[in-house]
Amino acid sequence: MGLMSKTILAALLSLLCGCASTRRRETTRLVYAVDARASGCPTTGQLKHAVQKRLGYAPWADDAARRVELHVAEEAAGLGARIRLQSPGRPAARERRLSGTTEECRDLVGAAALAISLAIDPVAVRRLEQEQRRPRRRRLQVGAGGHVSVGLVPGVSGGGHVELGLRWPRLSLGVAARLDAPREQEAEGVGVSVLFVGGSLLGCGHHRTLFGCAVLSAGASRGVGQALRDARAAWLPHLGLGPRLGVELFATRRIAVRIFSELTVPIIGARFADDADTIELWSTPSVTGMFGLAISRFFL
Repeated sequence: MGLMSKTILAALLSLLCGCASTRRRETTRLVYAVDARASGCPTTGQLKHAVQKRLGYAPWADDAARRVELHVAEEAAGLGARIRLQSPGRPAARERRLSGTTEECRDLVGAAALAISLAIDPVAVRRLEQEQRRPRRRRLQVGAGGHVSVGLVPGVSGGGHVELGLRWPRLSLGVAARLDAPREQEAEGVGVSVLFVGGSLLGCGHHRTLFGCAVLSAGASRGVGQALRDARAAWLPHLGLGPRLGVELFATRRIAVRIFSELTVPIIGARFADDADTIELWSTPSVTGMFGLAISRFFL
């Protein structure tokens, strides 16, 4: 990929990642202790995950100055939970107690997770609850990333791509543009350098972190002859169909990382030959492939 392409890609990624919330989030250290006589209680990891779901982000850091403690122990009437929040700059810790029965440790800790979430960031909890109550609607999705491809130029090539689409909970429709860096191939003392520029239409289905797409790709291969008597540049069309499979991992509710692989069967492919059309220098194979990684930003 050339310097210009790298600069553009870096700028796009910076723009996407820089749109995160400007409100500074204070990190928190969790101390979780369960009486040995209490059974069926969630693990530390499960408690952290429950709090993260309420907040919409992970507030945890082992070296954080703010500390929240949850102690679960048997009491006379059943199980009890003591929540204690110690923040820097506040000499007195805030404390709250919850009670339950010996059969309800999981429910008790679930209620404690809500109380901890409200103590850490009540604004985030209320905002997330409001968003979840809203009717689910389409969102605008913008993405950019890099990929490794095989088949659209000679050998293995690297490139960059940008995407724009509309996203529903289980469906997305989008368009993408891509550039594959030029690669060279020689045959019988002559050769050709080929780069690819193209775009795609994508219709995707989503299930949790997984997604699958039907892809219609179109573009052009630019070939430049080497060591030929009448060397010149030529653009040849490309049209292909194929599937894309991948995973989508959300860092926040608006920022996601997508990792995917794609196979395409060309309907129309490129073929480059020497001046007399007696030596085939390179042609599009029967199947092309791409492995990519992108960062996506969601709006609305």
